[in-house]
Amino acid sequence: MTELTQLIIDTYKTREQLIQNGIWGGELYKHVKIINNHDRSWIWKTLLLHSENQDDSNKDKKYITNDSFLFDSLDNLVPVPLLSPITKKNEDADQLQNTTLAFTPIKQIVKIGNKGIRKLTPKETHLHPLTNHEDEDDYGMNISDTLEIIDLDLSRLIVSPIFQDPKVHALMRQIMFNYLLLTNEDKQRKNIPIVDQIYRYRQGFHEILSIIFLQFYDSNLNNIEIKFILFIFIKLMVPLQRTFYIEKNLLNWQNNYFIKLLKLSSPQIYSIFYPTTTNTNHTNLIWLIRWTRLLFLRELPIQDCLIVWDHILTFSYPVDSMVACIIIAILITVRKNLIEIYQDNEMDNDDLIEFMLQFDKHIKNLNILKICELAGSLCESWENGNWKDLSKIVTNYINQNEMDPNRKRLEDKLKQRVQRSLNK
Repeated sequence: MTELTQLIIDTYKTREQLIQNGIWGGELYKHVKIINNHDRSWIWKTLLLHSENQDDSNKDKKYITNDSFLFDSLDNLVPVPLLSPITKKNEDADQLQNTTLAFTPIKQIVKIGNKGIRKLTPKETHLHPLTNHEDEDDYGMNISDTLEIIDLDLSRLIVSPIFQDPKVHALMRQIMFNYLLLTNEDKQRKNIPIVDQIYRYRQGFHEILSIIFLQFYDSNLNNIEIKFILFIFIKLMVPLQRTFYIEKNLLNWQNNYFIKLLKLSSPQIYSIFYPTTTNTNHTNLIWLIRWTRLLFLRELPIQDCLIVWDHILTFSYPVDSMVACIIIAILITVRKNLIEIYQDNEMDNDDLIEFMLQFDKHIKNLNILKICELAGSLCESWENGNWKDLSKIVTNYINQNEMDPNRKRLEDKLKQRVQRSLNK
């Protein structure tokens, strides 16, 4: 047990204290500059499985919650079926399930076209990705195409060199396949063999999984840890997939959450992204797709991103609201940059979109704890229906964080004097 883990156990007697004081209160991040992977995996497990109503007389039931039933159901991962040209369509599904497909090197996966161009995806796209489809059947793929694209995506992961290890690749592939199988709508239809089901994998799933995997990874990764990886991936990915990876739901989220929250919180920033002169709903989706689907992995340094994920995994607020509020909190924090782009006569909406797509290159050293605190305050008011308070929260945040340093120093001294006089 590490020093930080022991400190957390000694300091926070309940899960609620860890959430309110340790994470949302920011205390946890004051003890160490960077939380290592071992500590973070322990924190995530505690957030999702620790029970407040534990019976001290029965220590074996310490981690029983409603989510424990899901966790317990993940004991036996289904092997990835072995597919080959000679596989018959009516081959017994149970026989296929007992055969694991070996890792195929990337050079054997990538196809070369007639013109010498690499074909990176085996399935062509025939519809515009931002089109509001009534029929979501085009979202699914057969098992062969699904596994091929998963292999391609996993082979291109650059977040860590461990993902080039064939054993790690095979394990990631199996975890991903089990997620798709467990969340597959086809499983509700009886008597459909695994090889005949339609799977709804999207590019981006693998990046979310890779970050979770890294928090648990070591050379002796055991079955319990693998089970936790899949469990946390399910808990995080299901709401993400439902809201952000289905086009019509993403459009609804933008209209019913993001736009409304932004307009109520900061009419000024709202007018920059959604001017009345043009219809920018679809152009803003260009950057919103990446921000939401990858949960800020492209926009924030990895340590800042993990702190954001800590807050999301408390599930203090619904994921759709929380993600919207985090984005708005970031926009408010960089509002001077946004205003500068808006007021520059030589820049247009395309420049704004480019700024958002290359956010990490333009913006450095954000105070991520203050951003999370602001996002939490916005979420609290939004979820409780106190919409009139949203603009006040933003105004107070701007006044506190954009105040002249000398004035802020004087106010801090005045507060300290008042506090000392009250303590006498």
